[in-house]
Amino acid sequence: IRTVPQGTLNNWWFDFMKDGLLVRERLDLEVYVIAGNARFWVPTTGDLEYYGGWANVKTVPEGSMGGVSIWPICGTILSERFSAQTYIIGEGGTKTLIPEWGTHMVVPAGSLSRFVDVPEHVCIN
Repeated sequence: IRTVPQGTLNNWWFDFMKDGLLVRERLDLEVYVIAGNARFWVPTTGDLEYYGGWANVKTVPEGSMGGVSIWPICGTILSERFSAQTYIIGEGGTKTLIPEWGTHMVVPAGSLSRFVDVPEHVCIN
């Protein structure tokens, strides 16, 4: 057994967070899928099965998900399940509709409703 400083395990995402990762906190049944370094709630069993089911869910320490943003990094390409529309994520919770994109992350249906539609994508470095 190796003792580590309090809170060390709350930074679990730095080591293995990647698009498509399914996670839940140890005492919570809510599951999230990671896309663009952000968490998206997986609301249905059908969504969970789409991402590979319970066997693919990683359990993380309590309080860990609070450190994971709900806003993907600027420039992330996303679409929702059951939708043919693809978006590029911009600054401040914005999204811009783009032509169909080859490789991108799919998030649960309704996940992008919190983003504001804008005509032009902007990322500030």
